[in-house]
Amino acid sequence: MRWIKETILPRAATARASLITTALLALPRNVSPSPRLLLSIGLALLLGSTGEAQEARFEACTDGLTVADNATGLLWEKKAGTVGSVVNCDTIPGSCPDPHDVNNRYAWSNTGTLPDGNAYTDFLAALNTDGFAGHTDWRLPAIEEHQRIMIGPSAIAGQSPTCTEAQQPCLDPEFASIAGPTFTSIYWSSSSYAPDPNNAWTAQLIIGAVFNGGRLKTENHFVRAVRAGSCPIAGT
Repeated sequence: MRWIKETILPRAATARASLITTALLALPRNVSPSPRLLLSIGLALLLGSTGEAQEARFEACTDGLTVADNATGLLWEKKAGTVGSVVNCDTIPGSCPDPHDVNNRYAWSNTGTLPDGNAYTDFLAALNTDGFAGHTDWRLPAIEEHQRIMIGPSAIAGQSPTCTEAQQPCLDPEFASIAGPTFTSIYWSSSSYAPDPNNAWTAQLIIGAVFNGGRLKTENHFVRAVRAGSCPIAGT
């Protein structure tokens, strides 16, 4: 069903638009299309063949735990709690019992270069060991995946290139409205900085930019998990 929505319906809408355009071009030059016909054109472009509006890009899954990006095929973790006091999870053992808490910060690496910090050994391990939302392949997003949900100067084409103070954190507003709380700060990506393996790329949600250096993997920063997938279909 999801393949039909994402593939067949858009093609059907395009085909209908082509037919309507052909009909309009066939009208005599002294005949103007009626308001009813123009309204029909708008509805044909907006609606799928079943009369349903095209699927929104971001979808709050019915499990209440995840958010699907239907444009990229990614499933994002929904964060929990309330933005408040930062907790560096490597400072006090057991200080971060809820891996989804928005206030938790983790280290990318303990050794300096390898992915052996508690972002991997605690945060991701907890999600994958428990089968969060029914899956065991959660990971940190690549820096390009961060850019697809951001707004600001480092966002990909098609996203807003600016992020004002009133818009912080610099996330796509549709995503931000359903993905749970987000700290207006720095988030780890899984992408190492090739010229210096002691550093990793980070997403700076204060200004909507990404940074390729100056963030040692041993530092503590915020995290949000992702995997390839979509919202579960009811009954499965």
